[in-house]
Amino acid sequence: MSNFIKNFFENDNPLSIQKVAASLFALVLMRTFLEFFSNPDPSGFIFGWETTYLHFPLFYFSLFLFFTLILLLLTRKTIDRIWNFLLPSFILILLPPVIDLFSKDNQVTAISYIATEPQNFISLFFKFPQFSTQPGITMGIQVTAFLILSLLGLFILKNTNNIFKSAIGVLWGYLFLFFCAIIPSIVALPYIWQNQIDSAEKIYNSALNSGLIQVTRQALPLSLTTANQQAFFHAIFMAQSFWLLVVIQLFFIFILPNLKYRKMFLENFPYTRIIYWTFIALIGIYLNQKTFVT
Repeated sequence: MSNFIKNFFENDNPLSIQKVAASLFALVLMRTFLEFFSNPDPSGFIFGWETTYLHFPLFYFSLFLFFTLILLLLTRKTIDRIWNFLLPSFILILLPPVIDLFSKDNQVTAISYIATEPQNFISLFFKFPQFSTQPGITMGIQVTAFLILSLLGLFILKNTNNIFKSAIGVLWGYLFLFFCAIIPSIVALPYIWQNQIDSAEKIYNSALNSGLIQVTRQALPLSLTTANQQAFFHAIFMAQSFWLLVVIQLFFIFILPNLKYRKMFLENFPYTRIIYWTFIALIGIYLNQKTFVT
Protein backbone atom coordinates (compact mmCIF):
# COMPACT_ATOMS: atom_id res chain seq x y z
CA MET A 1 0.00 0.00 0.00
CA SER A 2 2.82 2.37 0.87
CA ASN A 3 4.46 1.67 -2.50
CA PHE A 4 1.20 2.45 -4.28
CA ILE A 5 0.87 5.77 -2.46
CA LYS A 6 4.50 6.61 -3.15
CA ASN A 7 4.12 5.82 -6.86
CA PHE A 8 0.92 7.81 -7.04
CA PHE A 9 2.25 10.96 -5.39
CA GLU A 10 5.99 10.73 -6.13
CA ASN A 11 6.33 9.15 -9.56
CA ASP A 12 8.94 10.94 -11.69
CA ASN A 13 8.89 8.62 -14.70
CA PRO A 14 9.05 10.68 -17.90
CA LEU A 15 5.79 11.31 -19.74
CA SER A 16 5.60 12.84 -23.20
CA ILE A 17 3.03 15.50 -23.93
CA GLN A 18 1.77 13.34 -26.81
CA LYS A 19 1.04 10.44 -24.47
CA VAL A 20 -0.69 12.72 -22.00
CA ALA A 21 -2.80 14.35 -24.71
CA ALA A 22 -3.80 11.02 -26.27
CA SER A 23 -4.69 9.48 -22.90
CA LEU A 24 -6.72 12.49 -21.83
CA PHE A 25 -8.55 12.62 -25.16
CA ALA A 26 -9.43 8.93 -24.85
CA LEU A 27 -10.82 9.51 -21.36
CA VAL A 28 -12.95 12.39 -22.63
CA LEU A 29 -14.39 10.26 -25.44
CA MET A 30 -15.25 7.53 -22.92
CA ARG A 31 -16.89 10.14 -20.70
CA THR A 32 -18.92 11.47 -23.64
CA PHE A 33 -20.07 7.95 -24.52
CA LEU A 34 -21.28 7.38 -20.95
CA GLU A 35 -23.02 10.75 -21.01
CA PHE A 36 -25.40 9.51 -23.70
CA PHE A 37 -26.88 7.09 -21.18
CA SER A 38 -26.90 9.21 -18.03
CA ASN A 39 -28.38 12.39 -19.52
CA PRO A 40 -30.21 11.54 -22.74
CA ASP A 41 -31.82 14.41 -24.62
CA PRO A 42 -35.63 13.96 -24.76
CA SER A 43 -35.64 15.12 -28.38
CA GLY A 44 -33.16 12.43 -29.36
CA PHE A 45 -30.48 15.00 -30.24
CA ILE A 46 -26.98 13.66 -29.58
CA PHE A 47 -23.72 15.53 -29.19
CA GLY A 48 -22.38 16.80 -32.50
CA TRP A 49 -18.78 16.90 -33.66
CA GLU A 50 -18.39 20.40 -32.24
CA THR A 51 -19.14 19.09 -28.75
CA THR A 52 -17.54 15.65 -28.94
CA TYR A 53 -14.26 16.67 -30.56
CA LEU A 54 -13.89 20.34 -29.63
CA HIS A 55 -15.90 21.58 -26.69
CA PHE A 56 -15.56 18.68 -24.23
CA PRO A 57 -11.89 17.82 -24.95
CA LEU A 58 -10.80 21.45 -24.76
CA PHE A 59 -12.58 21.90 -21.44
CA TYR A 60 -10.82 18.91 -19.89
CA PHE A 61 -7.47 19.86 -21.42
CA SER A 62 -7.86 23.33 -19.95
CA LEU A 63 -8.78 21.87 -16.57
CA PHE A 64 -5.81 19.48 -16.70
CA LEU A 65 -3.40 22.28 -17.60
CA PHE A 66 -4.77 24.59 -14.92
CA PHE A 67 -4.25 21.90 -12.29
CA THR A 68 -0.75 21.44 -13.71
CA LEU A 69 -0.08 25.14 -13.21
CA ILE A 70 -1.37 25.04 -9.64
CA LEU A 71 0.86 22.11 -8.74
CA LEU A 72 3.89 23.59 -10.48
CA LEU A 73 3.51 26.85 -8.59
CA LEU A 74 2.78 25.37 -5.18
CA THR A 75 5.00 22.29 -5.10
CA ARG A 76 7.88 23.18 -7.47
CA LYS A 77 8.03 19.53 -8.48
CA THR A 78 8.82 18.25 -11.96
CA ILE A 79 6.10 18.25 -14.56
CA ASP A 80 6.59 14.48 -14.94
CA ARG A 81 5.68 13.90 -11.29
CA ILE A 82 2.68 16.17 -11.62
CA TRP A 83 1.41 14.51 -14.79
CA ASN A 84 1.98 11.02 -13.38
CA PHE A 85 -0.36 12.08 -10.59
CA LEU A 86 -2.93 14.01 -12.62
CA LEU A 87 -3.40 11.57 -15.47
CA PRO A 88 -4.62 8.62 -13.34
CA SER A 89 -6.58 11.07 -11.20
CA PHE A 90 -8.51 12.17 -14.27
CA ILE A 91 -9.98 8.70 -14.60
CA LEU A 92 -12.44 10.10 -12.08
CA ILE A 93 -14.06 12.16 -14.85
CA LEU A 94 -15.79 8.92 -15.85
CA LEU A 95 -17.68 8.90 -12.56
CA PRO A 96 -20.35 11.63 -13.07
CA PRO A 97 -22.38 9.85 -15.75
CA VAL A 98 -22.19 6.60 -13.78
CA ILE A 99 -23.36 8.28 -10.57
CA ASP A 100 -26.06 10.23 -12.41
CA LEU A 101 -27.26 7.08 -14.13
CA PHE A 102 -28.16 5.57 -10.77
CA SER A 103 -29.29 8.83 -9.19
CA LYS A 104 -32.99 9.52 -8.91
CA ASP A 105 -32.35 13.11 -10.04
CA ASN A 106 -30.56 12.31 -13.28
CA GLN A 107 -33.69 12.82 -15.37
CA VAL A 108 -34.34 16.20 -13.78
CA THR A 109 -31.07 18.04 -14.18
CA ALA A 110 -28.94 17.94 -17.29
CA ILE A 111 -25.34 19.05 -17.22
CA SER A 112 -25.03 22.61 -18.49
CA TYR A 113 -23.34 25.93 -17.90
CA ILE A 114 -24.96 28.52 -15.69
CA ALA A 115 -26.31 31.83 -16.94
CA THR A 116 -27.44 33.91 -14.00
CA GLU A 117 -27.37 37.45 -12.69
CA PRO A 118 -24.29 38.71 -10.78
CA GLN A 119 -26.20 39.03 -7.50
CA ASN A 120 -26.52 35.24 -7.50
CA PHE A 121 -22.80 34.52 -7.86
CA ILE A 122 -21.95 34.39 -4.16
CA SER A 123 -24.86 32.16 -3.18
CA LEU A 124 -24.15 29.92 -6.16
CA PHE A 125 -20.48 29.72 -5.19
CA PHE A 126 -21.38 28.26 -1.80
CA LYS A 127 -24.18 26.02 -3.08
CA PHE A 128 -21.91 23.77 -5.11
CA PRO A 129 -20.31 21.88 -2.19
CA GLN A 130 -23.69 21.06 -0.63
CA PHE A 131 -24.08 17.79 -2.58
CA SER A 132 -27.57 18.61 -3.76
CA THR A 133 -28.76 18.89 -7.32
CA GLN A 134 -28.41 22.43 -8.63
CA PRO A 135 -29.45 23.84 -12.02
CA GLY A 136 -26.91 22.51 -14.50
CA ILE A 137 -24.89 20.70 -11.82
CA THR A 138 -25.60 17.04 -11.16
CA MET A 139 -24.73 15.04 -8.08
CA GLY A 140 -22.14 13.13 -10.11
CA ILE A 141 -20.30 16.34 -10.98
CA GLN A 142 -20.25 17.45 -7.36
CA VAL A 143 -18.92 14.13 -6.06
CA THR A 144 -16.23 13.96 -8.74
CA ALA A 145 -15.14 17.56 -8.22
CA PHE A 146 -14.85 16.88 -4.49
CA LEU A 147 -12.71 13.78 -5.10
CA ILE A 148 -10.39 15.44 -7.62
CA LEU A 149 -9.91 18.56 -5.50
CA SER A 150 -9.24 16.37 -2.46
CA LEU A 151 -6.56 14.47 -4.37
CA LEU A 152 -5.12 17.79 -5.51
CA GLY A 153 -4.86 18.94 -1.90
CA LEU A 154 -3.31 15.63 -0.82
CA PHE A 155 -0.68 15.83 -3.56
CA ILE A 156 0.32 19.32 -2.47
CA LEU A 157 0.38 18.29 1.19
CA LYS A 158 2.41 15.17 0.45
CA ASN A 159 5.00 17.09 -1.56
CA THR A 160 5.25 20.24 0.56
CA ASN A 161 4.10 19.30 4.07
CA ASN A 162 2.32 22.64 4.03
CA ILE A 163 -1.40 22.52 4.80
CA PHE A 164 -1.82 26.20 3.87
CA LYS A 165 -0.53 25.58 0.34
CA SER A 166 -2.77 22.54 0.13
CA ALA A 167 -5.82 24.63 1.02
CA ILE A 168 -4.82 27.34 -1.45
CA GLY A 169 -4.48 24.75 -4.21
CA VAL A 170 -7.94 23.35 -3.53
CA LEU A 171 -9.41 26.86 -3.48
CA TRP A 172 -7.78 27.79 -6.78
CA GLY A 173 -9.02 24.58 -8.35
CA TYR A 174 -12.55 25.24 -7.15
CA LEU A 175 -12.42 28.84 -8.37
CA PHE A 176 -11.44 27.67 -11.84
CA LEU A 177 -14.29 25.15 -11.94
CA PHE A 178 -16.69 27.85 -10.82
CA PHE A 179 -15.33 30.26 -13.43
CA CYS A 180 -15.85 27.69 -16.19
CA ALA A 181 -19.40 27.01 -15.02
CA ILE A 182 -20.44 30.67 -15.17
CA ILE A 183 -18.79 31.73 -18.44
CA PRO A 184 -22.23 32.48 -19.99
CA SER A 185 -22.98 34.68 -16.97
CA ILE A 186 -19.70 36.53 -17.49
CA VAL A 187 -20.56 37.12 -21.15
CA ALA A 188 -23.89 38.61 -20.09
CA LEU A 189 -22.37 40.91 -17.45
CA PRO A 190 -21.66 43.98 -19.66
CA TYR A 191 -25.26 44.03 -20.89
CA ILE A 192 -26.69 43.56 -17.40
CA TRP A 193 -24.59 46.49 -16.20
CA GLN A 194 -26.18 48.53 -18.99
CA ASN A 195 -29.50 47.94 -17.19
CA GLN A 196 -30.92 45.52 -19.72
CA ILE A 197 -34.00 43.91 -18.24
CA ASP A 198 -33.64 40.52 -19.94
CA SER A 199 -32.38 37.52 -17.99
CA ALA A 200 -28.72 36.55 -18.20
CA GLU A 201 -29.62 33.42 -20.14
CA LYS A 202 -31.60 35.37 -22.73
CA ILE A 203 -28.81 37.93 -23.08
CA TYR A 204 -26.23 35.18 -23.57
CA ASN A 205 -28.33 33.45 -26.22
CA SER A 206 -28.88 36.76 -27.97
CA ALA A 207 -25.14 37.43 -27.94
CA LEU A 208 -24.48 34.03 -29.49
CA ASN A 209 -27.01 34.66 -32.24
CA SER A 210 -25.92 38.20 -32.97
CA GLY A 211 -22.20 38.58 -32.83
CA LEU A 212 -20.02 36.33 -30.70
CA ILE A 213 -19.41 33.60 -33.27
CA GLN A 214 -20.55 34.89 -36.65
CA VAL A 215 -17.76 33.06 -38.49
CA THR A 216 -19.10 29.66 -37.41
CA ARG A 217 -22.36 29.92 -39.30
CA GLN A 218 -20.82 28.53 -42.47
CA ALA A 219 -20.23 25.25 -40.60
CA LEU A 220 -23.79 25.08 -39.26
CA PRO A 221 -25.63 21.91 -40.34
CA LEU A 222 -28.78 23.03 -42.13
CA SER A 223 -30.81 20.16 -40.70
CA LEU A 224 -30.60 21.44 -37.13
CA THR A 225 -33.68 22.85 -35.46
CA THR A 226 -33.53 26.33 -33.94
CA ALA A 227 -32.93 24.96 -30.44
CA ASN A 228 -30.13 22.71 -31.63
CA GLN A 229 -28.62 25.56 -33.64
CA GLN A 230 -28.36 27.42 -30.35
CA ALA A 231 -26.61 24.42 -28.81
CA PHE A 232 -24.23 24.38 -31.78
CA PHE A 233 -23.37 28.07 -31.34
CA HIS A 234 -22.89 27.55 -27.61
CA ALA A 235 -20.55 24.58 -28.12
CA ILE A 236 -18.43 26.48 -30.64
CA PHE A 237 -18.16 29.54 -28.41
CA MET A 238 -17.20 27.47 -25.37
CA ALA A 239 -14.64 25.57 -27.45
CA GLN A 240 -13.15 28.90 -28.54
CA SER A 241 -13.00 30.05 -24.93
CA PHE A 242 -11.27 26.90 -23.72
CA TRP A 243 -8.89 26.93 -26.68
CA LEU A 244 -7.80 30.41 -25.64
CA LEU A 245 -7.30 29.19 -22.07
CA VAL A 246 -5.29 26.19 -23.28
CA VAL A 247 -2.96 28.41 -25.32
CA ILE A 248 -2.41 30.76 -22.37
CA GLN A 249 -1.81 27.85 -19.99
CA LEU A 250 0.68 26.19 -22.34
CA PHE A 251 2.52 29.50 -22.57
CA PHE A 252 2.84 29.73 -18.79
CA ILE A 253 3.84 26.07 -18.43
CA PHE A 254 6.38 25.65 -21.23
CA ILE A 255 7.42 29.04 -22.60
CA LEU A 256 7.60 31.48 -19.71
CA PRO A 257 9.62 29.24 -17.33
CA ASN A 258 12.32 28.83 -19.99
CA LEU A 259 14.96 31.48 -19.26
CA LYS A 260 15.77 31.98 -22.93
CA TYR A 261 12.16 32.52 -23.94
CA ARG A 262 11.35 34.56 -20.85
CA LYS A 263 14.23 36.96 -21.56
CA MET A 264 13.15 37.25 -25.18
CA PHE A 265 9.56 37.87 -24.12
CA LEU A 266 10.42 40.53 -21.55
CA GLU A 267 12.75 42.32 -23.96
CA ASN A 268 10.14 42.48 -26.72
CA PHE A 269 7.03 42.84 -24.58
CA PRO A 270 7.69 45.13 -21.61
CA TYR A 271 4.89 45.42 -19.10
CA THR A 272 3.90 48.89 -20.26
CA ARG A 273 3.46 47.64 -23.83
CA ILE A 274 1.44 44.64 -22.65
CA ILE A 275 -0.85 46.88 -20.59
CA TYR A 276 -1.20 49.33 -23.47
CA TRP A 277 -2.18 46.72 -26.07
CA THR A 278 -4.44 44.93 -23.62
CA PHE A 279 -6.27 48.20 -23.04
CA ILE A 280 -6.57 48.78 -26.80
CA ALA A 281 -7.84 45.22 -27.32
CA LEU A 282 -10.47 45.59 -24.60
CA ILE A 283 -11.71 48.81 -26.19
CA GLY A 284 -11.94 47.00 -29.54
CA ILE A 285 -13.89 44.11 -28.01
CA TYR A 286 -16.26 46.52 -26.29
CA LEU A 287 -16.88 48.52 -29.47
CA ASN A 288 -17.42 45.32 -31.44
CA GLN A 289 -20.02 44.10 -28.96
CA LYS A 290 -21.75 47.48 -28.93
CA THR A 291 -21.86 47.54 -32.73
CA PHE A 292 -22.78 43.97 -33.62
CA VAL A 293 -24.48 42.47 -30.57
CA THR A 294 -28.02 43.51 -29.74
